[in-house]
Amino acid sequence: MTHRTKLVILVFGLALIFYNNLAMCSDQKKSDSILADLFSMRTMSANFSQVVLDAKAMQEIASSTGTVLFRKPNLIKWSYNKPINQVFLKKGNSFYVYDRDLMQLSEISSTFKEHTPIDFLIKDYQTFKAFYNVDNLNSVGNLSFVKISPLIRKSDYEKIIVTFKNSVINKIEIFYRIGRIIEIKFNMVQINSKLKDSDFELDIPPSVEVEKIN
Repeated sequence: MTHRTKLVILVFGLALIFYNNLAMCSDQKKSDSILADLFSMRTMSANFSQVVLDAKAMQEIASSTGTVLFRKPNLIKWSYNKPINQVFLKKGNSFYVYDRDLMQLSEISSTFKEHTPIDFLIKDYQTFKAFYNVDNLNSVGNLSFVKISPLIRKSDYEKIIVTFKNSVINKIEIFYRIGRIIEIKFNMVQINSKLKDSDFELDIPPSVEVEKIN
């Protein structure tokens, strides 16, 4: 696996938050109902900007921009445009990373999805409540905030703050125990628009090198 693929693959876990619906209980808390706004989406397209911060100094370490497309239940295309040029694609149980600059296509084992810091959002409601704590934070104007904390202390991250603007996902902040924060902001968000199968294809030249990552 190339070094740049390793750096970006961590954040691809973000894409997995869109795949499954939660089975919401009638007595769920207000914080859970805010999360339900996310799962009411069948499709989404958006631009994003991503920043990696040093948590102690709050200084920027790296930044990138790109676009994301998803269509439930199993299609997502997460594309980085700057400073790298990579595309992550999920089709069913298959994952791909296409590095346009290196002309390399990586096929990723489906077990990858079990090791992302935000795989909590693909779990059913009962499993979610067994492994994660949810706190509804104070709202500010049209912004709502939810803090999600793992109940397992061995997790790589301490908490995740999800921001909704007018009930639409606006930002996600992942706080890692190693002192890093990954902040991803979404803009030009389009919800439940029609996305075609061709929108989730990779335009790959025949000369591209293929590698398998288990």
